[in-house]
Amino acid sequence: MKLVYTLIITLIALPISAQNIEFTFNNAQKTTIGPNTFYEVDVMVRTIDSQPDFKLGAGQFYIAYNTAAFGNNANGIGSIEITYPNANNYILGQVNGSAYYSAVVVNDNSSSQFSVSFQQNLSAASMTNNVTSSPQKLCHLKLQYLDDSQQPQIMFVADESPLLGISKSRDQFIAACGTQSGDLDLLDCGSSLGNPFNDAIFNSEGATLSIDNLSLANTLSLHPNPVIDRLTITINQDSQFQLIDALGKTVLEGKLRTGQQQLNLEAFEAGLYILNLIGKSETTQKKILIRK
Repeated sequence: MKLVYTLIITLIALPISAQNIEFTFNNAQKTTIGPNTFYEVDVMVRTIDSQPDFKLGAGQFYIAYNTAAFGNNANGIGSIEITYPNANNYILGQVNGSAYYSAVVVNDNSSSQFSVSFQQNLSAASMTNNVTSSPQKLCHLKLQYLDDSQQPQIMFVADESPLLGISKSRDQFIAACGTQSGDLDLLDCGSSLGNPFNDAIFNSEGATLSIDNLSLANTLSLHPNPVIDRLTITINQDSQFQLIDALGKTVLEGKLRTGQQQLNLEAFEAGLYILNLIGKSETTQKKILIRK
């Protein structure tokens, strides 16, 4: 009877919040650096249903993707990068003397899914409310394409299917634990447990690439290459450009309009150059060889 009594007290002490937080995607981009192409997107979180602002504790979410685009077991083959710089206002990068959160852990959950988990590092008293009714950046996902002609099909996994190796994927988030006020202190969850959030809402609409974003790198046309004097460029959106020499110096820059135009490269020495194109939501690079 004592064990049952203790369990009841614990449940009373931990009220459960249902469907009070929502996760979304924002700023999906297809980027190109040298020969490699990447899919990038921000993971966002906010409160809903009049849930008060709160301090986020530990959590875990699952992402599914197209293996034709990124390969099987994308984390295992080194295709996934998770970043959260504090300077860019990502929640997982927040600090107050020490980091709010311990290092983010990424694991392949299956050949076409991976999980991202994080743990609280400081007690709640050392933190400020970081989940509000306005979407806040949690972290940034970057996946390297194996075949960038394929659709990424990035989405949250929220169906909690045991057949997919996932149990309670929507119930993996809690409010920060530890004392809620006072001097800065180390993590001590025994003094004050954080409230769990059940049935978090996952909305994957923002993971879709825009038409412009999909097409800049794939429709870019350069000829002739190698070039002697005039390089003809065809693009489908207005873009800034930079021509960078072998020493990393920008030797020419300007703006290119949608359609076909020419760059006069007659004044430049023979050698290998990088043409850096910066579109509306995509950056791509191409090698240019100038001959004399």
